[in-house]
Amino acid sequence: MNPILKHLTKHQKIYLIILLLLVLILPNFLRWTHNNPTIIGTPSYYYLNVIKNTDTVTIYGNPYLSLLSLNYQHHLWIYKLFPFLLGILTLVLLLSNLNRIGLSKRNQFFMLTFLILSPAFIYTFTLLTHFSFIIFLILLSFFLLLKKNKLWNYLSWPIFLLIPFFDLFSSFLTILFLATFYYLRKESKTRIPLIILLISTLFNYQKPFLIGPFHQQNIIIDLFSDLGGLFGISLFIILLAIIGIFATWKKKNFFLNYFFLGILLLLTFYQSTLLIYFNFFVVSLAALGINYLLSRQWKIKIIKNLTLFLLLLGIIFSTL
Repeated sequence: MNPILKHLTKHQKIYLIILLLLVLILPNFLRWTHNNPTIIGTPSYYYLNVIKNTDTVTIYGNPYLSLLSLNYQHHLWIYKLFPFLLGILTLVLLLSNLNRIGLSKRNQFFMLTFLILSPAFIYTFTLLTHFSFIIFLILLSFFLLLKKNKLWNYLSWPIFLLIPFFDLFSSFLTILFLATFYYLRKESKTRIPLIILLISTLFNYQKPFLIGPFHQQNIIIDLFSDLGGLFGISLFIILLAIIGIFATWKKKNFFLNYFFLGILLLLTFYQSTLLIYFNFFVVSLAALGINYLLSRQWKIKIIKNLTLFLLLLGIIFSTL
């Protein structure tokens, strides 16, 4: 398995893009083959209905709606293409950011593979939902902030300014990310973006804490994709994440991952769509978990291979 894994990690960009294209194209393609040209998901129809019944959608109302309203003729193919493009850009930005923070190639490969195969990722980037745009903007802002050139850093400021125009939770989450980045790097270039973000959040204090939900919530079902949750987490990914927690429990700075994980898990009881954010932290721990299983010594090799094979089958089952 080691030569295969080395090959996959060395050429991970190619394989991850191919996997991403396959996963994001299939849902709409399968509907098309069954003569069903409609857009996927309840949130999609909510946003389209708002655009249809509003003469002008301002950025202050919701930047995502403003962007969607640019499609004046309401071509369905544009609404299907938009989340697809955001999914590709999100993967590219995430890969770049993970490289810059020094995550190993192997951990990157497993994390991004699990992310692409996760129901939460498929849900977010195959239908119209503001979560896809917020995730893209957060990753883009940190991509620019992580650049060494100051001009690129300055370009991140208007993006940080824009994030609070969606909802309050997006603001609080980004503030926590910036504070964490400052804690880890002690870089002064985070101060102005943090001030801009705080001022913009105060200006948008009347925004809803979260937009939605667009379905009847049941936290147990929503949490686990294997039980039918639209954007739930695979039981097998959760199992790998638990292994990842035990493998890294005493390592420096890993407590920050558990901090975000704990906050998001508690808030999912308020609105289960936050599993979309929660998913990013779970797959990062799952990547550490599978790396731990691969690197440890197994007395019986066939048990190791069988265990990994069953985990892989379980993850694919959740994806399907």
